[in-house]
Amino acid sequence: GVWYRECGRVVEAFRAVQVDTAVRKGGAYEPTIYGGDGRRWMGDIDLLIRARDHATVVNVLQDLGYEQGLYDFDAEVIVPFGRVELIKYKLNPDHLPTYTLRTGDPLVPVLEVDCATSLTWARSPYQVPVDDVLATLDTVEAGAGTKIAVPCALPAFQFLDTVLHLFREAWFDWWLEKEQDVDLMKFGDVLRLARAYLPDLTGGCFQRMVLGYGVAQPVCWV
Repeated sequence: GVWYRECGRVVEAFRAVQVDTAVRKGGAYEPTIYGGDGRRWMGDIDLLIRARDHATVVNVLQDLGYEQGLYDFDAEVIVPFGRVELIKYKLNPDHLPTYTLRTGDPLVPVLEVDCATSLTWARSPYQVPVDDVLATLDTVEAGAGTKIAVPCALPAFQFLDTVLHLFREAWFDWWLEKEQDVDLMKFGDVLRLARAYLPDLTGGCFQRMVLGYGVAQPVCWV
């Protein structure tokens, strides 16, 4: 409940300043292809935004009480990113730095927001325009008890985003060091999405999308 209530609060705050966003990964999968029963682990609130909304998003998150940095559970403080990390984010502007909120909840003491501005990574030869993804969105009802309206990408874009994200984490060796590389859960998401959205992925429409964006190689690899 805490996770989706906060997700709804962030999405509403973005909407109030005309920032379009789509919930990605676990936040989109759990209420749909996993049936909303809590089986799909969610580590943070993953959102897709336009790069040009970067400054506005930062202001909104700070107004909501978020701080840039990661939570140190031993010291019980949010540690801001150092100069080296911030330079890396600036040189690779496919994600905003992580923003963290202390919730006061004993079970979920902190929540992190991870805003992506690309389905792949900076300077990747494989790019899908974020404007196309955010042009038309689905709304999914999520959360136990009071339902929260969660904006998600259309099925074909959600599947493409999932496949390209998996490819991204298989591409770079340093994901191994973070223990966030490819695993069975991520392939499970791909399989579940393919089964759930089969009509949206067959008949030639998805094939034309893949060829049109020039992403056939990573999609076929996955």
